[in-house]
Amino acid sequence: MSRRPLANAMYAIGQVLLMLGSGARGPALWLFRRAADLWPDHPHAGAWATYLEGVCLLQRDDIEGAVEKLKRAASELPDVPALRANLGIAQTADGDYDSAIYSIEAALRDVPALARNASLWLALAWACLRTGRVPKAREACTQAEEHGVVTPRLRLMEAFVVGMETGTMPSAVIQKTLRSVPGATPMVLDLALQLAQRLKYSPAQQ
Repeated sequence: MSRRPLANAMYAIGQVLLMLGSGARGPALWLFRRAADLWPDHPHAGAWATYLEGVCLLQRDDIEGAVEKLKRAASELPDVPALRANLGIAQTADGDYDSAIYSIEAALRDVPALARNASLWLALAWACLRTGRVPKAREACTQAEEHGVVTPRLRLMEAFVVGMETGTMPSAVIQKTLRSVPGATPMVLDLALQLAQRLKYSPAQQ
């Protein structure tokens, strides 16, 4: 079999594997890489390999590397909402909150099924909070719950929204959540700093 037909076959098998879920991501990545090696000018194989490499880096908390890979892949695969969703999560982790909001909202608009992804709502709500869009953060939490997505981290995010709305830290909810999600401590510290800054520059109450 010549290189191009073989590359196309590998690419097609990789796409089928992706339909099986995240557990098949590794074999699909191998196939996309191999297809791109066989046919360097393949219209999609290289971009899909870059996309999956970005997802792997995101899972390893290599945020800078993930954003770079996912942005590059998105420029070549503009019609893949799941790619934009992962890019939005990476952009949130990278502190590029405005871009994250754009990426996540576009993904949710194009593929309603993504609304069952808790990580997307969490990233969207956090990006909105960090940019002062408190009503949009509350809307994200509400929409997540309407879609049946309820997690300890989203409950914590709701508590953050209440804190920003009322100007007080909802300590009881935060303490309860941190017992089940100790990894959320950095988020609590970030919120406390943001809330302190907000109160510092708020007009004095008459």
